[in-house]
Amino acid sequence: MASGPPHVPSQQAQYSGSSHSTGPYVGLAAPPFHRGAVITDPTAPRFAKLAFATYDGTEDPVNWLNQCDQFFRGQHTLASDRTWLASYHLRGGAHTWYYALEQDEGGMLPWERFRELCLLRFGPPIHGSRLAELGRLPFTSTVQDFTDRLQALACHAPGVTAR
Repeated sequence: MASGPPHVPSQQAQYSGSSHSTGPYVGLAAPPFHRGAVITDPTAPRFAKLAFATYDGTEDPVNWLNQCDQFFRGQHTLASDRTWLASYHLRGGAHTWYYALEQDEGGMLPWERFRELCLLRFGPPIHGSRLAELGRLPFTSTVQDFTDRLQALACHAPGVTAR
């Protein structure tokens, strides 16, 4: 058995996937293989076509911030690029707020600080303890509506963050 570098198919070989495939190799040379496994660049984004949501400051930012965190994990976004990327997707009053914040801070903030200040500025007001807020939550319509409001309050509880 000969030893040497693993066989890599010629770059001229065409990908044999379906003609309606939207994968990254459509119309391109075949991906390199080694014993049946595709060799990929571990630093390259895995989901290059994920959309990044915008935020305008008109509602609670917790869902948008969690979506940002998911995007950053999926795309392997460097910590130093996170605030810039998120701030680029701010619109309206949120964009104006961030512009003033960046001026006041003398530059771009670290992502965790940006996240914290965004929650303070656009999240629901904080009144007393979270347990007291949960106790005062009125039951005025459906169980699902109550559950949704309860979950929204729980998302702002101290120590609960998206990881």
